[in-house]
Amino acid sequence: MFLVYEKNYLTGGDIDCVEECDMQLFTNRISAVKEIKRRKESYSKENSNFKFVEEESSENCYVFAESYNSKSGDRDGEFHICIVELDVYE
Repeated sequence: MFLVYEKNYLTGGDIDCVEECDMQLFTNRISAVKEIKRRKESYSKENSNFKFVEEESSENCYVFAESYNSKSGDRDGEFHICIVELDVYE
């Protein structure tokens, strides 16, 4: 099983969080990878406040930063779209 989820890293005293509505479970990796790529494309097109940070991303975790300054690495906040393989026990 593969879990796709989003993790928010907030600034200004807000609480970092993972929300249940941002989680999806898949039986195979191919479907899970399609979903994180779909989310990446969706956020890249729809949300101009957050920018994809390719140099900090991997095939298992895409990093988006708010008000990102690529020269200094400074940002106001960020979120990650991640995929993780889960062991299934009976």
